[in-house]
Amino acid sequence: MLTWHTGALVFRDDDPFLAFFHLGNGFKEMPWAYGILIVMLAGSLWIERFFCKYACPLGALLGLLGRAGLTKIQRDPGYRKGCNLCHKKCPAHVDFLSTTTIRDPECNLCMICITDCPKPSVLTVQASGLRLSHSTYASVLVIGLLVLVGTSQLAGKWQTKPAMVSFTNSQGALDPETIRGWMTMQELSEAFGIPLSDLLRKSGLPGHVSSSARLNAISRDYKVQFEPDKVREVLRTHLQGGEAPAAQTGTPHHGKSGKSTGPVSRSGDEPEVKGFITLNEIVVKTGVPKEYLLRRLALPATIDGRIPIREWMHEQGKSVQDLRDAV
Repeated sequence: MLTWHTGALVFRDDDPFLAFFHLGNGFKEMPWAYGILIVMLAGSLWIERFFCKYACPLGALLGLLGRAGLTKIQRDPGYRKGCNLCHKKCPAHVDFLSTTTIRDPECNLCMICITDCPKPSVLTVQASGLRLSHSTYASVLVIGLLVLVGTSQLAGKWQTKPAMVSFTNSQGALDPETIRGWMTMQELSEAFGIPLSDLLRKSGLPGHVSSSARLNAISRDYKVQFEPDKVREVLRTHLQGGEAPAAQTGTPHHGKSGKSTGPVSRSGDEPEVKGFITLNEIVVKTGVPKEYLLRRLALPATIDGRIPIREWMHEQGKSVQDLRDAV
């Protein structure tokens, strides 16, 4: 719920699955996540479903709800011995012969035991005193879900994102860092008080980009080079009362000395070095020679200056802040 409300993965730094899909990149960024991942993989070598049993927060919540739930697997009390196929097929290895009503927190009502039982009516679902077949129970769940969703949509109450999106930080001030990829250019234009045409132009976007386009889909849908961080930069400058430079392409202008006279950071500002830009772009934006940056950061000369710095900086043991400091 907190992740849905804020639009950000609040447990990102501790998420072992995110660490797994990063495949070793960003170890310094998420040390706890990699630590949990290592423990989870090691435990899985000896204990089946190790993460589900001992570390999954959703599993713990479902276990508590399962004990107090209205539905349970019910075994015919007259049937005491048999093939024990239900126990063998159960993914959670629940003991079915020790009781007639399954209250084990590991049971998630997958109903594999019921469908695989060779003796009909030995195992059924009990709901509010009624015994239901697995097909009836499944039908009730599907119909109930469709009725709930349909009624909510007809009443205009169905939402997949917060009704009131907050663009302010904890101090109540407008903050570009609250921008998320599912937001649209129109929403940002209205929230930050900047004309939509200016926002598109300063973000380097052509005029045919729809105002309802989501930030994380613009690059794919319109085949343009675009990153949401550029919008944050534009809005940050707008809030400071400055004029954000429009996105530029081409080569920097060189003066008589042969040094770049292209755009540089204003005095006292943090250099605009972002993970999505390339080393060549940093040279153009700041005027700092590439050879100096490589020497200052002890980077090999073989680094391709045409690819985003986030694709190689972790391999070299560097961060975006290291590059900013060097600039």
